[in-house]
Amino acid sequence: MNPLTLLITIIIILIKLVYAQNNTSDECIYINEILNKEPSYNCCQYSGITCLNGHITRIYYYHSDNNINLKGSMPEFGKLSYLEYLYLSGNNIVGSIPSELGNLTKLKTLFIAGNLNGPLPTEIGNLSNLEFLGFPVSNITGSIPSSFGNLQKLKQLMLNQNILNGPIPAELGKLLNLERLELSMNELTGTIPPELGNLLNLNSLELDTNNLSGSIPPELGNLSQLKYLDLYHNNLVGSIPPELGNLSKLERLDLSNNNLTDSIPPELGKLSKLKTLSLSNNNLSGSIPKEINKLNIKNLDMSNNPLLKTKKNTKLMVILIFGVILAESSINEECKVISNFLNKKLENCCQQGGIICSNGHINRIHLNGNNLTNSIPPEYGNLSNLKYLHLNGRNINGTIPSELGNLSNLEELYLTKTSITGSIPSSFGKLSKLKQLIIESNRISGVIPSELGDALNLERICLSFNYITGSLPPELGNLPNLKNLEIESNLIQSFIPPELGNLSNLKYLNLSDNDLIGSIPSELGRLTNLEKLDLSKNNLTGTIPPDLGNLSKLKVLNLSNNNLSGLIPREIKKMNIKLHTLN
Repeated sequence: MNPLTLLITIIIILIKLVYAQNNTSDECIYINEILNKEPSYNCCQYSGITCLNGHITRIYYYHSDNNINLKGSMPEFGKLSYLEYLYLSGNNIVGSIPSELGNLTKLKTLFIAGNLNGPLPTEIGNLSNLEFLGFPVSNITGSIPSSFGNLQKLKQLMLNQNILNGPIPAELGKLLNLERLELSMNELTGTIPPELGNLLNLNSLELDTNNLSGSIPPELGNLSQLKYLDLYHNNLVGSIPPELGNLSKLERLDLSNNNLTDSIPPELGKLSKLKTLSLSNNNLSGSIPKEINKLNIKNLDMSNNPLLKTKKNTKLMVILIFGVILAESSINEECKVISNFLNKKLENCCQQGGIICSNGHINRIHLNGNNLTNSIPPEYGNLSNLKYLHLNGRNINGTIPSELGNLSNLEELYLTKTSITGSIPSSFGKLSKLKQLIIESNRISGVIPSELGDALNLERICLSFNYITGSLPPELGNLPNLKNLEIESNLIQSFIPPELGNLSNLKYLNLSDNDLIGSIPSELGRLTNLEKLDLSKNNLTGTIPPDLGNLSKLKVLNLSNNNLSGLIPREIKKMNIKLHTLN
């Protein structure tokens, strides 16, 4: 190649690089605000953002996987015309969904969970390459656009836990590649479209906790790949279609808390893979078919069907009737607690969306939305059969009642995005069955109680985005089943307890954005199952312990924005991880 040709080639390459850089800079302007960066910042350097040929192609942030607290108004994502992947979970981005998203024809994944409001834009139906669409756990209103039926490549549609109303569009029956449809915990009305029976690739259909009416379409029996069918907590009437017995792969069938009548079809006895069958709180009659009694079902609930005969023995029937009376008495007392919290009179709170009952007691509470305006009643501590308590809504206020520590059967406690203040009760250490403790994005202050180290079944603790102070209790190192420990974005001032090195099952440890001091304990090198370690944005000093090189499963190590000294140990340099150690 002669010198002139070489010079021209170099000039062309430089022009392309400058052009690509300019394009990237132009696109970064639209998202730098939520990253809390200057408009001129090159966002392609940021973890979670991928650029190709000078264009943003991928944005991924998940609250457990990144140390970023995204916040601000909804960016103009619709101008990122090369975007293929947009996934934002656990963020503080507010606003409505921009209709301009419908211009992103390359988009394959669109998932935003958080503080969204307003309606679903019909323009999203233009995204012909979309495979995954989700706007869960927000305050989205209005109806589901029929244009969503145009998304021929869609595999997952998740719109659960919003305030959607109106009917389920029959056009969703055209989504022949759909594998999961989750519309639960909304205010949807109308009937279940029989066209959903066309979705032959569907393996999960979750329409529970709505206001759906009419009968169950027998066409659902065509869903040969279905594993999970949840229609509980609606106003469904009529009989259970015998065609459901054709769902040979079904593992869970929950039709509880409806107004279903007639007898239980013996065809359900053909569901050999069924693990959970719940038909409670209906008006079923007759007896339980012998074909069902022969199945090896782990979770079977037929309770609160007054006309359903479980045994012919008269003495037993008297006991059952007496049990129903006692159950009704118990549920009436428990419903008073729910009525007070919701500020409305409920004759039967088991028919209230977000409340699930079993065997005459409240079993689950899932309530969300800004219409919740009260503090958590101390009487919640009397709900002795409660297993799941999930509350979300910025207008929930007050403090966390210490009486919740009396819930001996509680397995999950979620208090997210509320205005709750005060401290975490030490009584939570008595929750021996608790597996998940999620108290995220509130106004919690005070210290983390050392008594949490007594809740030995805990698998996940998330206390992120609060105002917690004090130190990290070394007693947390006593939790043998803990997999996730997330305490990012608080005001904790302490050393990192070396006892955390005892958490042999830990996968995610995020202590970023606090005021931690001292050195990184070498004992963290014993966490052989750890996949992510984020200690960024603290005041840590000393050298990086070479023991971290023992973490063979580590994928992300973020030690940035500290006062560390010395060299990066060669043991860490040899690891195949995404490393953030600078700044």
